[in-house]
Amino acid sequence: MLKLQDLMYLKKLADLKSFTKTSSFFNVSQPTISYAIKRIEEEFNIEVIYLIRTLLKQLFIKVQIN
Repeated sequence: MLKLQDLMYLKKLADLKSFTKTSSFFNVSQPTISYAIKRIEEEFNIEVIYLIRTLLKQLFIKVQIN
């Protein structure tokens, strides 16, 4: 079952782009973050890490163009 905390982990993971930094920020283990991401992926049937990488690439391309 998806929890609000899972979405908070996802937001911070996207901001920090690091499982290590995210787990340190929340003072939890890296597997805790991984399990949260897995729950999100299963709930919404998406690949979160792929999605984050794609969005970052698009942002990078946009910054390069501007």
